[in-house]
Amino acid sequence: MVVNVATNLIALAIVPTHDLVAALGLGFGLANLAGSVIAWRILSQRLGGLEGKQIRSSLLRMHAAAVPGGLLALVVVAVSGSVLPPGKLSATLVLVVGGAGGLLTYVVSARALQATEVTGIIALVRSRLGK
Repeated sequence: MVVNVATNLIALAIVPTHDLVAALGLGFGLANLAGSVIAWRILSQRLGGLEGKQIRSSLLRMHAAAVPGGLLALVVVAVSGSVLPPGKLSATLVLVVGGAGGLLTYVVSARALQATEVTGIIALVRSRLGK
């Protein structure tokens, strides 16, 4: 929390107002990273080690799977910005098409990269839906 507050205060002081939301997101991400490192150290000491190689491999696959979905969402933003005037219609289009398309692309990419955590969640959702 301290990292997040400090980063947000720095962002408020130096980042232009139109970029402030992205800067606040960066602060949130840095706070999560710091919290993860601290939690990793504590858990590793208490449990006598963690499966670092397996966790690192899973994280790399999940991050790699996020790239195509993120790129698709950026393309949707760029296309809608050049075709439609700014407003509720373009924002809704970006949200629905970019968000849903990005999510679907992530799931397909994660399955192709054999990210077992994602395939496990998909199996759980399918079993809950009765499919």
